[in-house]
Amino acid sequence: MQSMSAKRVLYHMAYPQRLAGANRAMVRLVRNLPPEYEPVVVLTGEGMAADEFREAGVETCVRNPGPMLSRYGKAMLQWSASQTAKAAATELVPYTLRMVRFMRARNIALVHASDGRSALLVGAAARLAGRPLVTHVHGDLPFSGIGVLPLLHLSHRIVACAHAVAAGLPAAARRKTTVVHYGTEDVAEGVAPAPSLAAYRADGRVVVACIASVVPFKGHAYLLDAVAELNERGLRDRAVFVCVGDFPEEYGEYQQWLLRKKAERKLDNVVFAGWQSDPFGFYAGADLCVLPSVRSARLAMGSRVLDVRGNEGLPVSHIEAMWFGLPLVATDIGGVRELVIEGVNGTVVPPGDAGALAGALEALIRDPQLRARMGAAARPMAEQRFSLRAFVQGITDVYAGLLGTGGTRVQGEPGGEAGRG
Repeated sequence: MQSMSAKRVLYHMAYPQRLAGANRAMVRLVRNLPPEYEPVVVLTGEGMAADEFREAGVETCVRNPGPMLSRYGKAMLQWSASQTAKAAATELVPYTLRMVRFMRARNIALVHASDGRSALLVGAAARLAGRPLVTHVHGDLPFSGIGVLPLLHLSHRIVACAHAVAAGLPAAARRKTTVVHYGTEDVAEGVAPAPSLAAYRADGRVVVACIASVVPFKGHAYLLDAVAELNERGLRDRAVFVCVGDFPEEYGEYQQWLLRKKAERKLDNVVFAGWQSDPFGFYAGADLCVLPSVRSARLAMGSRVLDVRGNEGLPVSHIEAMWFGLPLVATDIGGVRELVIEGVNGTVVPPGDAGALAGALEALIRDPQLRARMGAAARPMAEQRFSLRAFVQGITDVYAGLLGTGGTRVQGEPGGEAGRG
């Protein structure tokens, strides 16, 4: 039952099947709202995200917009004008009317679209229902044209996860944008190393963790090339590379190509551990973390060329690794330089450059003192700049500004500057 004083916030999420970084950030936000706000989560389908919210006791509903608007893998970007018109007439308009009725029936005070796709699906409904719309932008926008209309004309406020992401928005969108960095609680407290890493640690090998969904823009192809180079330099028995992340089915061809590439190059020191419901043991058992994401690339997969376009914003896996005191090897995209200070808590290399990636990894693999120094700097940075309190405070301050309720505060936490850099 809704509290008499709490305001209901509708969180709309259009990627329900996965719990990648942006979704994990939204889960942490919803689970830690102050009592002034009551969450109602609407997802476009069943999946890991819906399960997570239900387990947390959050009111969770599934409202599917239809088969055309539920296609993933950037399929919508390839639509013709006639396909776009058909989707709008047969699916988007009916969905909008359904969501207007839902907002009114649930007494929703404010709508938070979890990304640009959600804003496209629910933005008009929020306007028709007279509810302010907050749109969260987690990375570079993968669309243009009609796709940016929710940002420019429907969103009352935009939350960008990083200054670099905000800078890439159209000027009209930047004028109503607030930057709020992600944050998390102390995910490292009491976490033991994953048992599957025990053998590598016993052998004295350096454990390099890559925590990311196995999708093209996360750059696993370049990591394999870098490992092949490191093995040629005599490091095959010195390090093991453990990739933790789900295999989204829409990228099956790419994933099979990666596994063939691994086998053909005899990269037996690369392990694909798959999806882990609790990945924190892999951070706890690692010596450093790498994320080789790219913004754009062309991958030759046998007879097919795959054009890759990414939208990395502020990688949550980097923030989590920092809480574990791990040095980072990252690529220079999105808001990475707002997380990684070169030479202090990690190294930043150009995206898509396997040679540079190999060089940065080699330096940390060969030098335990360098790993220790960078790792020691990482944890305090996470506490000071990427806390859960700052993240929730920053978001709820945006809500308060729209609803005219004044500032809010996370229970049990002191006030302070929200994570806006």
